Amino acid sequence: MIHENKEYLQSVIPILAAFLLSTLQLTLHPNKIYLQHYSKGVKYLGAVIKPHRIYVANRTKGNYHNAIEKQNQIARDHKPTKEEQHALVFRHYETLQNVQTEKRNGKCQVSQGYCVTTHRLS
Repeated sequence: MIHENKEYLQSVIPILAAFLLSTLQLTLHPNKIYLQHYSKGVKYLGAVIKPHRIYVANRTKGNYHNAIEKQNQIARDHKPTKEEQHALVFRHYETLQNVQTEKRNGKCQVSQGYCVTTHRLS
């Protein structure tokens, strides 16, 4: 909450705590409430909002870099087998073969280059 009067903010804390408890069954931890000047910014959803500027929070940036590094490590460690490579390259051909079989068997009609069927291809 942002307000120009510090005393007003301090007077609102018990009201907010009562609302959170009665409506959401949440308790407001007394040691985790702090008041600071707005120019230092407000942390909100992984960002620090300052007047005329929004920054990515350091923790968010660090978590992002850790996630990218983790994915890069997985990619470096995993060498797909020849069978896995073939499965990735040729997996769409199975669907193509099913459509061609359906056309040959007269179970679908070709409309503007697409095979229209009334049942699921297997």
